[in-house]
Amino acid sequence: MEYKIERLGDCELLLNIHIPKEVVDQKVESKLKSYQRTAKLPGFRKGKAPMDIIRRKYYDTALQEVITELIESTSRDIIAKENLKLLTRGELLESKWQDTTLVSTIKLEVFPQIEFGDYSELEVRIPDFKLKDDELTTILERLCQLHPRYTPHTHITEDTVQTVSFTINLKWRGLWRTFRVDDFMFFIDEKFFPKPINTELLNKKVGTMLELKHEYPLDYEDPDLKGEQVEYKIRIENVESPSPITVRELASILGFKSEQSFHKTLKSILQQYRDTKRHAVLKYKLLETLRQTYAFEPPPRIVEAYEKAFLEYYRKEHDVLDPNLRTTIKKLAEMQAQEDILVQLIAAKEGLHGKELTQKVVDFLLNKVKIIEETEEKGGNKDATR
Repeated sequence: MEYKIERLGDCELLLNIHIPKEVVDQKVESKLKSYQRTAKLPGFRKGKAPMDIIRRKYYDTALQEVITELIESTSRDIIAKENLKLLTRGELLESKWQDTTLVSTIKLEVFPQIEFGDYSELEVRIPDFKLKDDELTTILERLCQLHPRYTPHTHITEDTVQTVSFTINLKWRGLWRTFRVDDFMFFIDEKFFPKPINTELLNKKVGTMLELKHEYPLDYEDPDLKGEQVEYKIRIENVESPSPITVRELASILGFKSEQSFHKTLKSILQQYRDTKRHAVLKYKLLETLRQTYAFEPPPRIVEAYEKAFLEYYRKEHDVLDPNLRTTIKKLAEMQAQEDILVQLIAAKEGLHGKELTQKVVDFLLNKVKIIEETEEKGGNKDATR
């Protein structure tokens, strides 16, 4: 039997098999004889029906079974002979007679032919995740700002926090309504009150009483206040100025015996978080490096399977599918197919087995590849190689 292999892409082949008619006829005749031995036909004992009757009754069935068996066995032998590593089951595209030859065309999806070479030549670039002293100082300053101390202040400024009690007379739908609020705390820049009211409040002292009027514009965002007239009666009860506490005070508030122990614990926690993030980024960048270094076009059927799975997951999480998302999902499906195929190839080459194969391959490669942590310094970038 003759065959021909045509490469369509990195992972796609066309296998054309030519089976002579005499081979088919021999197999059919053999199968009909096996039918004859077990056939139970009216008027004949089991296995005693004449061959011409068996042939008339079962020829088409026997022919179809023989063709299927020959295609499967022949393609299996060719795949083994050519050492082809299948990704999916072959797809029979066509099978027809050309004169006295049965010609069958099968599409095969196979692993790409990749030479991995020396892993140590691969470079994986990631940011430097080591916590620097100036970064820790900035974080401490921010924490101190988030836990301010408040000291009494004589008047309202843009930086103070103030407590006021006020009455609102609101003309709403033609009727005046009155609301009272006690001990309301706010910052000027929070824009709780309209801008003209805030402007009037600035620089006013504790104990001041104000009666202010305001008419809200027709395009105001609150529908209940659009175009309405409002009278405010405001008494300034208290004004305080916030200022950051010290690191020592923050350490005491959080239950640490000393500033040094707080500093050491915070640094350890932040570095642990960064180490976790570093490992995740390192895994992503390693797989990205593999895809870029050993680029190939994954088989369409595998990409379509991933794309379908991603779309189903997205539809479960969202009521409406964004049309622009389809392109992104297809790209993600292609990347996932490439990663999985590369992982399987490397695992087979290096004898890695079992569950969580991707993580095993990643851990194996991280001990081989060159990891470059890019750090920013004055005057440009500096690479630190592991």
